[in-house]
Amino acid sequence: MDPELLSPCGPILLDADVEQVIAAEDLDAKFVLKEVNARKPIHAMYSATEHFAHEMHFGFKAVLECGRLGLIAGGNVA
Repeated sequence: MDPELLSPCGPILLDADVEQVIAAEDLDAKFVLKEVNARKPIHAMYSATEHFAHEMHFGFKAVLECGRLGLIAGGNVA
């Protein structure tokens, strides 16, 4: 199996596509690929560095920088 198919940034496949890239008798591989594939859109929505750091939570924003981790009031990330 191509490792890119398991990457969160890889393409999202339809069931028919999964059937084409995985041998019919390899049920475990199909199951794994379908599970990973189903989570790809969710992964993008909940990526901490891409979304969480830009959202307000109870009046605070997260600071997610190397060496600088915490919360700041009002969301003024400098």
